[in-house]
Amino acid sequence: MKQKRFLMFLSFLASLIFFGISQAAPIPGTAGTTTLQDGPNTEGLYFEIDVYYEVFDGKDATDPLGVTPGKKQFAYILEYVAGNEYCGRLDIQSINGVPLSTTGTSTSGTINETAAGETAPRVHGITTISGDPAASYLFTQAGSPFFGGVGERSVILIYTADETYDIGTALAQIINTSLSCAGEVAGPTECFGIIEGSVLCTECDPQGQFLPMEGVTVVVSKDGNEVASAVTDENGKYMFAGLETGQFTVSVQDAENYTACAATSMDVEVACSGSAIANFCVCPPPCTQQICVRVVCDANGEEEAVAYPWIGICGPEIVQWSNAGRDGEKCFNGQNIVPGHYKVKVKPPRGYEMWSDSSQEFDLADCETKELVFYACPIPPCEQSVCISVIEIGDNNEVIPIENVKVFVKQCRDYKWGYTGTDGVKCFYNLRPDQYVAEIDVPAGYKVCDGRDKIPFALERCEQEEIEFVLCKIQVGPCPCKPYYWKYHNNCWPINSMWIGNQYCNQQQLMNVLCGRKPDGSYASMYDVTIPLAQNLIAAKLSIAAGSDCADIEPVVIAADEYMLYDCPPGSRPYGGSLELARDLNNKLYKYLENCDSCQPLP
Repeated sequence: MKQKRFLMFLSFLASLIFFGISQAAPIPGTAGTTTLQDGPNTEGLYFEIDVYYEVFDGKDATDPLGVTPGKKQFAYILEYVAGNEYCGRLDIQSINGVPLSTTGTSTSGTINETAAGETAPRVHGITTISGDPAASYLFTQAGSPFFGGVGERSVILIYTADETYDIGTALAQIINTSLSCAGEVAGPTECFGIIEGSVLCTECDPQGQFLPMEGVTVVVSKDGNEVASAVTDENGKYMFAGLETGQFTVSVQDAENYTACAATSMDVEVACSGSAIANFCVCPPPCTQQICVRVVCDANGEEEAVAYPWIGICGPEIVQWSNAGRDGEKCFNGQNIVPGHYKVKVKPPRGYEMWSDSSQEFDLADCETKELVFYACPIPPCEQSVCISVIEIGDNNEVIPIENVKVFVKQCRDYKWGYTGTDGVKCFYNLRPDQYVAEIDVPAGYKVCDGRDKIPFALERCEQEEIEFVLCKIQVGPCPCKPYYWKYHNNCWPINSMWIGNQYCNQQQLMNVLCGRKPDGSYASMYDVTIPLAQNLIAAKLSIAAGSDCADIEPVVIAADEYMLYDCPPGSRPYGGSLELARDLNNKLYKYLENCDSCQPLP
């Protein structure tokens, strides 16, 4: 069977036509049923077809159907009911003498002088039926079989003529080179009307002429429901075709955005003949300048509004900071926004940081609306911390961590403390960005190698600081002890008697001096410098006898014992040069007894 694929070649037509006229509010109807069967170039074909129609108002001259504005379009849709299934391409060379372009393949036998299996022209183009310019048949080819089951719809016939048309005659004309047509098929008989008009401005032109308002949206409503809308062209004109008869309301959409010089809405009566006219007079709003700022985050690839940013603007007649809304938008307008040079700056809300420059500068022209976009996104979560390590450098430059050392992190009056672990490290977390001081409680037997037991540092946002204390071991030996130690530990004295100046004192006499009296136990003035000098001298001699290092203090001990206290014994109250010498020797002995950095305390 040579024509087993009659209607497939029009599959693309349906999508094309409906795309072009889908906005025209089609009015559907039923045209009837016809039978297509063998024609001059077919063998044993039979198709029973239901025909439907849809009516549309006319488009403009760029319509692919060549529709003239104001004319109506009738789309006839053929629905397969019964017959030969799986229609394909129509293997013919022409329709009504009009040559067809591109190619298809013959199925069997010879069709239009093309042998089976050879290439034959394929249907493509727009054909005028029987020389009637008011009726056109738009057709094309498709890429796969589609007419293979009951209910499949395929062919669309397009007419742009009167309200009625003999679709049956048209079908017979189209298929008379392949199939014949039988059956009564009638087109629509409904009456449809037109609303048209212009939107002009009569007050804005300095020469007093009418200015067409291009791009104004006009809406047609019936019984409070919108029927259709149109936009005025460069001449300010608009048109609605294919409307039912009756009363409609025509209005200018968003009339509040214009300056109206007449009513912006009116009722009209649509009839079968002629056009209902609705003209409007609106003018553009007064010329203004405007600066609109928008703050968004596009971290996820889509813009999301940043709520409540601060937006500052500086211009010829304005210096102002304003808080934008939840949508992150702020528009500046009014009499303070004049043509000139501006700078706009954005401060993101708390928890956000700028992903673009925080400011933009530009020149604003007369009647210009400037739109600026800034980008800010949430600050990723992070924390500030410091890790303090305490180490010792061994003999072979080996780094040895020191465990259980108390360290501090201080910030003003606030501080945190803890002990180093087995790795010699103690970390402090959840710190605020601020100025800090790291301190160490140096353990016994060590000293800080560089002398710094306090290290100041600053933490910036998301910063992790590392502080290191390097300790050195000190010489092992007993520390000198102060007078009060020997006073209360007389059972630990390494010696029980000694020379103090020119007097050899036993333990009791030495205890009298340590208790603030003269060696014989008599009263001594608290202001007499020889008493604290004798106390510190006793403590120094006992400490040296216990094993304390005396390399640096021995000359002071000799001077205090054999010179000062020899001539001015305890309780003698010297004055003049002797008083100054006594004070100096006393201070040196006191510092010797106070400093225990280079030794261990006595047991």
